[in-house]
Amino acid sequence: MSKCQKWLNAIIISAVTTLSSGAIAQSLAAAEQQLATQQQQLAELQVQQTQLQAAQRQAVSDLQPLQNQDSPEKDKLDAAKAALDKEQADYDANPSPENKSRLKNSEFKYALAERKFKKANAKQFELQESNQALEAQLASNTEQINTLTAAISAQQVAVDKARSADAAAQSSRLAEEQRLKAEAAEAEIARLKAQLQAEEQAKIAQARKDEEAKLAAAAAAEAAAKTTAAATATATTVATVTPSVNAAVTTTASTTVAVAEPATEETVNKASLDNPAADDGVAFLSTGAEVTAEEQRIAAILATPEKKKSSRYNKILNVKIIDSNGDSGKTVSHALRPKGHNIYRGNAELIQGDTVFIVGFNRWRQQVVTSSENYEVIYDGSDPKNPRLVYFVNTP
Repeated sequence: MSKCQKWLNAIIISAVTTLSSGAIAQSLAAAEQQLATQQQQLAELQVQQTQLQAAQRQAVSDLQPLQNQDSPEKDKLDAAKAALDKEQADYDANPSPENKSRLKNSEFKYALAERKFKKANAKQFELQESNQALEAQLASNTEQINTLTAAISAQQVAVDKARSADAAAQSSRLAEEQRLKAEAAEAEIARLKAQLQAEEQAKIAQARKDEEAKLAAAAAAEAAAKTTAAATATATTVATVTPSVNAAVTTTASTTVAVAEPATEETVNKASLDNPAADDGVAFLSTGAEVTAEEQRIAAILATPEKKKSSRYNKILNVKIIDSNGDSGKTVSHALRPKGHNIYRGNAELIQGDTVFIVGFNRWRQQVVTSSENYEVIYDGSDPKNPRLVYFVNTP
């Protein structure tokens, strides 16, 4: 399995773990909310129960003296009830028409006595009905409290399970995060090793190029010395002829010496090749330390608020190769993306040799030491008076 596939799998696992943790957390929140609602309902029922019990005790207290007081209507009601019970027993033993008539008469007398009793004791009957209603409400409330208490116990168990599941999911997520961090650290170490190796190879290549440049400079100096010596010898020989001829020859000799080292664009180009870093506005960062320092400098600039909002459009980097004859080759364009504070960066493919970099009205010329498709270029225009361009090999 490739490193890319392993990293993709790690991202998928992390996403699934995060989604699972979120679902468990949501389930736990719902369970806790339901438990809180049930507990609130139970508290309200318990308050109602306390109020009903107090009202029922008051009703009993108000009813008791009425039930114990003497009442002629109560005595007559009791006598009518006793007579009704006797006539009912006689009729049950002998259901004759005479006994039936006596039973009907006793029932009428009891109903009349009961009506008079209720009329004389209306307050007592009202309290009795109120007490009966309170007892019914108390019974209903007690049943609801018992049912809700059982539901709360069951819901507490569900909340405890959800909390355990949430804790397990959190532990799994933290373990996965630690594993991903460890893998990222390993990948960073591998990247740094590769970067150091590339830097060493670049140093070796640069040393080789420096040596070749020294040899070329020595050869050019030797050739120039030979040309100068030949011109001097010619001038000395011509000087022995007649004055008129001597003047002509001298003029010819002078012309010969003048064309020996013409101040052409080629001479200027060769001078720039001998000193490729002559332009202070452009720099090649050849070491990791230089790259790190530049990144930190850019980060510090970007961390400050912009006094004036810079453009959000890309800038174009044009790159030209200058050949040994001083002629410009094909221009290659690269897009530099804005980062803020008039700082832009992007990728470019550069070829070894004398190179001109152009961004807007700014031009820099420098000798590119090695060809690569992985150059990263940073244009820093945060200081409009001193724009600068840096580039370095971005090791994958």
